[in-house]
Amino acid sequence: WLQKAKSYMEKKERFKDQPEKLPEVDMRLEALELVLKGEIPLRAHAHRADDVATAVRIAEEFGVEMSWEHATEGHRIAEWIAEKGVPAVWGPSLMARPKWEMRELSFDTPKAFYDAGVKFAIQTDAVGSSIAFLPLCAGMAVKHGLPYDEAPKAITETGLLVQVVSTGSPQMMVPVRSLSEVQGLDASQLNIAALNRACHAVGTECVLVFTFETERSEATVHVRVFAPLLGVPEDPATGSANGALGAYLVHHRAVPVTKPTSHILSEQGAELGRPSTLYVEVDHTGEEVTAVRVGGQVVPVAEGVVRF
Repeated sequence: WLQKAKSYMEKKERFKDQPEKLPEVDMRLEALELVLKGEIPLRAHAHRADDVATAVRIAEEFGVEMSWEHATEGHRIAEWIAEKGVPAVWGPSLMARPKWEMRELSFDTPKAFYDAGVKFAIQTDAVGSSIAFLPLCAGMAVKHGLPYDEAPKAITETGLLVQVVSTGSPQMMVPVRSLSEVQGLDASQLNIAALNRACHAVGTECVLVFTFETERSEATVHVRVFAPLLGVPEDPATGSANGALGAYLVHHRAVPVTKPTSHILSEQGAELGRPSTLYVEVDHTGEEVTAVRVGGQVVPVAEGVVRF
């Protein structure tokens, strides 16, 4: 198929000025064209080590990047995979061994990848096994030797977990890799029903999405807060949520921690045209958060009287 895609690309280039001679559009080859151009990697789905060795040879022949999906026998060739620079996505793991290729399924494999220096992630192969079991898979890998601090990195892009935190009001913390991804969220296009179901399931009404990439150099985090269950599609400045975020960041040592108080500057509301700055102070002793304070400056925009 890669050879077919290569020929398909060559014909498109050769006849780009002669539309009548262009090959018929083939969506399968269009997808592989992206692989050959280096825009996306080739995902090799294989359990056995010898099968992925063949895939690596083919990838090298065509000069394309690849990743190894499933990687059940990754422990057999972890050092070789690391040398080849092939990342692995290991799993599913919480299951029986329904076929011969999975006979060596073991929670020792993530540790082998870590020791060899393989860039790897853990998957559940959802929907075959619910993605809700992902933390359990990571925990089992830790039980089998994967360092505790490495487990979150194997199941999230940021190395931090999605977690509900409360400093008075429960808030769901959602770490995101980049500023562009956070800015690209459109409150009017969110799947509100799904978001509300997720909130109900964990006992919260508010979702805080954040990234360490910021618009202003002095800021620690860039934040957006969505609370459709409260009738607030998006909030420009949320003290309660940022307080919970401060406790979360200090607890996980995701920001520089200074004793007895750590300081965090949060920027929020820019996407609404109402940029806000919130100052968060977190007191702590060791790993225990003892107090959180949130403050900032305000500008009056309206005044009135509410009568009951």
